[in-house]
Amino acid sequence: MLRSRWLCAATTIAALAWLPNLLWQATHGWPQLALSRAIAAGASGTSQPRWQFLPMQFLLLGPPLAPVWITGLIRLARSPWRLFSLAYAVLVVLFLATGGKPYYLVGIYPVLFAAAAEPTLRWVARHRADTARTALVGAAVVLSFVPATIVTLPIVPVSVLHDTPIAAVNYYDAGETVGWPAFADTVAAVAHAQPAGAVVVTSNYGEAGALLRFRPDVGPVHARQNSLWDQGPPSDTATAVIVVGFTPHDRDRWFTDCHEAARVDNTVNVDNDEQDRPVEVCAGPRQPHGPRCGRSYAATADPTPTRQHMHRPPGRCGEKSPPTTAKERQKARRFTHSSPLLRYSTPGGLWQDPGRAAESPAEARTCGNRGEREASAGT
Repeated sequence: MLRSRWLCAATTIAALAWLPNLLWQATHGWPQLALSRAIAAGASGTSQPRWQFLPMQFLLLGPPLAPVWITGLIRLARSPWRLFSLAYAVLVVLFLATGGKPYYLVGIYPVLFAAAAEPTLRWVARHRADTARTALVGAAVVLSFVPATIVTLPIVPVSVLHDTPIAAVNYYDAGETVGWPAFADTVAAVAHAQPAGAVVVTSNYGEAGALLRFRPDVGPVHARQNSLWDQGPPSDTATAVIVVGFTPHDRDRWFTDCHEAARVDNTVNVDNDEQDRPVEVCAGPRQPHGPRCGRSYAATADPTPTRQHMHRPPGRCGEKSPPTTAKERQKARRFTHSSPLLRYSTPGGLWQDPGRAAESPAEARTCGNRGEREASAGT
């Protein structure tokens, strides 16, 4: 297969499809590499230590189904389609070496399950009178499917979600998809109470996306992440800056006068990143927004001082400081994985975290995925 002209043709087509992104990366300072370093350093809310990568492969798909996909992997390795097994091994090594997230590998598992289907059914049918094998396979499917369904799909009513461990187990797909309309209404009420010319600055693009989705009457809205970076900093003529989600350290570093105007309440007592966060109105910028934001981007994605700083272009909005309180540190250590298509869709919830985007080269311009936390390099 490695000598096949079809493989050569497919590789050429893939390389040509990749070329525009590669050229974009090369002309913009390779931001994807900066994002990868940030994820590997644990700057993402869903980053996990390298040693958890392999065990998580079993947990993500359900431990009872592990013998099935392993059978498919072995079968492919012994067949003319062994290139899929080789691809699996290469991806495992690549993600381990670069500190990728465990769920990055899930795209190849449908191939492994498909390869395992025939030998699994043959194993079950070998002794038709023995119902134990059929029951064993059925139990494996049920024991994997039912917990995953409860944890990832919006089955549990959002009003009782806080009484369950779902938000703790699947934080970003459950807890972080609750309360966006209430969040947007709270910020909108503060914004409308300000004189004309006020702007909103959020700490991440989930918050900015919620405002753009639910309250487009609020604006302009600025954020530090992904394609919102292209908007640039707030205007220096802004009459007031409504600040959401930033730490007191950043707030006081940027403004001389801030006061709390409201607090976010998702109304269902789900403890997520936005719950009980202050919405503050700030004035008296210590310097123009453009230079201030430019210096804020001289930040490192790794809290260790030995890492090189990720310098950002000037005139863009700032970074999120590392967790400082015990509650923030606990949130940063949530044990979770992400499944971006499955979201709570209930009163106060969304199917998809507004503003959430894939970790693609075009989206990696700043700080990456929802919850990517950069550690501040200080003032």
